[in-house]
Amino acid sequence: MPFTLEEEGHPAHGNWLRDVVFGLNDGLVSNLALVAGVAAAGSPPAIVVLAGVSGLVAGASSMGIGAYISEKSQREFHQSERRREEEEITAYPERERAEVRNIYRAKGLEGELLERVVDRLTADREQWVKVMMEEELNLLENETHPGMDGLVLGGSFALGAVVPLVPFTFLTTTVGLTTALVFSVLALFVVGAGRSRYTRRSPLRGGLEMVLAGGAAAGIAWGLVRLLGLGHVAAGL
Repeated sequence: MPFTLEEEGHPAHGNWLRDVVFGLNDGLVSNLALVAGVAAAGSPPAIVVLAGVSGLVAGASSMGIGAYISEKSQREFHQSERRREEEEITAYPERERAEVRNIYRAKGLEGELLERVVDRLTADREQWVKVMMEEELNLLENETHPGMDGLVLGGSFALGAVVPLVPFTFLTTTVGLTTALVFSVLALFVVGAGRSRYTRRSPLRGGLEMVLAGGAAAGIAWGLVRLLGLGHVAAGL
């Protein structure tokens, strides 16, 4: 039976789904904490919304641009290392074949089978380079585009950040804060349950964990405002 190498396929949208989950989570938690703190200072709903929109724009921009730059830098590094491996295969083919042999010997292959594997891999230059990138350098190629990465993360952050703001557009500060907490708890639970798809944990546990994390962040912000007495400052503005 001829020797073949097969790689399990992973859908390209898998990374985007993961980014959406984490972007939503960050937007929800950070803006919930922000509006909770501003609302706790006794600010009118318009000020709470203004602060929340500012947090949304700043957070979404930062996350989107950060994701773009990070992914672009990683791709450029991957391309640079790939060019270096291609040059080494051209200049020192026997040394590179020996490296492939050592890699698969460490995996437990010996004798004729080992040589068949080495011959098969090094007969195809593309496969050879791929093996060196993945097995020697532990660098996997990411097929997502940097621009799309930035849009997905920034957009999902903005979508999550909108949730705590909605109640303040038509309710008083006190009622709006309570409603925002309810909305956010429900949304956090859904996001946490969705995150469990990638963490391989119970959806119930993932949802409750996310609710506790978001509630803790909002509680800290609210308590800090109360502790520092910023409610009196806001009342005098």
